[in-house]
Amino acid sequence: MQQGRYFADDSPADREAVRLRALEALCDGATTRRLAALGVGAGWRCLEVAAGRGSVVRWLAEKAGAAGRVVAADINARFLRGADLPANVEVREQDLLERDFEPRAYDLVHARALLVHMADPEQAVARLAAAVRPGGWLLIEEADFSMFRASDARYPGAEAFDRKVRRILDAIRGAGIYDACLGHRTPLFVERLGFERTGYDCFPFMARGGDDAGGTFWSLTFPLSGPALVAAGAVDQDDLDHVLACLEDPGFRFIAGVLFGAWGRRP
Repeated sequence: MQQGRYFADDSPADREAVRLRALEALCDGATTRRLAALGVGAGWRCLEVAAGRGSVVRWLAEKAGAAGRVVAADINARFLRGADLPANVEVREQDLLERDFEPRAYDLVHARALLVHMADPEQAVARLAAAVRPGGWLLIEEADFSMFRASDARYPGAEAFDRKVRRILDAIRGAGIYDACLGHRTPLFVERLGFERTGYDCFPFMARGGDDAGGTFWSLTFPLSGPALVAAGAVDQDDLDHVLACLEDPGFRFIAGVLFGAWGRRP
């Protein structure tokens, strides 16, 4: 996968903000349930990597309170700089692979939708884990889109959607843009760290087209790489057009995959 440059860096800010807001709507419920189960609370020092628009950062800041601290890090912090964030939040524009975070310094290190962009995701997990203090927690969340398909086989064009969306995702992975099938590997990455009390679970992305969060997110995500894949001959324009037409239809129901969560505590 590509490193050092996020595939959506060139997306206009207003369009990218809508896309990331849709991602938050899809994921934040599962994320905050996992974080609450780990016991995030007053006085915690938290590191949020790939912080995006900061929705999880705000949740962590509220739980940590005035005695706690949240570091919000992103390779492109354009939505964090100048944002109305709580006083106990520090924003850093930082590439995980270029500069380490403070070793063994955080009660919680969390990253979501980060590893899919890494050429060596297990190395990235190890670097995140290095920032966890003894007794602290690491939580990694990644989606796996292996199950991306229409939910209703009777929907006109459902079979073509399944075939064409798979072709697009395979081309995205082959081009090194991101790995859409990584999520199921994250529990292995965490288990190999030697941490204790490791565990994992997953939540499905059940969605519909139109202005639903799932339809919005993918309607804005596929066009970021689709034209280049068409120009390279990796997919046909018809593939992209058909998938986008389905995603824009409120009557279309689909499963985009599952969000895996994997966690462990440093002894």
